[in-house]
Amino acid sequence: MQLIKLDKSQLGVGLIEILISVVIISISLLGLGALITTSLQTNQSAYAHTTASTLIYDFADRIRSNSAQNYAVNLSYSPPDAPDQSCELNSCTPLQMRNYDVNQWLQLIQTNLTNGDASINIVGQVAQITIVWLSGVNPSDNNTDESLQIQVNI
Repeated sequence: MQLIKLDKSQLGVGLIEILISVVIISISLLGLGALITTSLQTNQSAYAHTTASTLIYDFADRIRSNSAQNYAVNLSYSPPDAPDQSCELNSCTPLQMRNYDVNQWLQLIQTNLTNGDASINIVGQVAQITIVWLSGVNPSDNNTDESLQIQVNI
């Protein structure tokens, strides 16, 4: 059996190689952290858009079911007083049902979307429903208003 002679200058890993490896791994982890942060923000924005879309189509169905009433609402609208009773459990007049629908819908928007607000413009048989909300998770971030506008036939 023959022994292999090792060059003493190449024993082990040098400090420079370790430092370069640590720098490369650190930069990679910072990039991965930025990717995860961006992914979470995009996911939050997509969730808000999906919620807004669902709420718009929910309200379009409410308008269709009570088409005798005018459901037009402007941004920063103060909802009318809700009926003393739930229109889901008791019978209501068409006007009470309209007020109940608007109250319920605006509460859903404000509950599910940060600083959510809405407007509804009705021209003929077409309703243009817009929901506006504040994007971002923290109020201290540089948040921007996002909106979704959909036109539906009623």
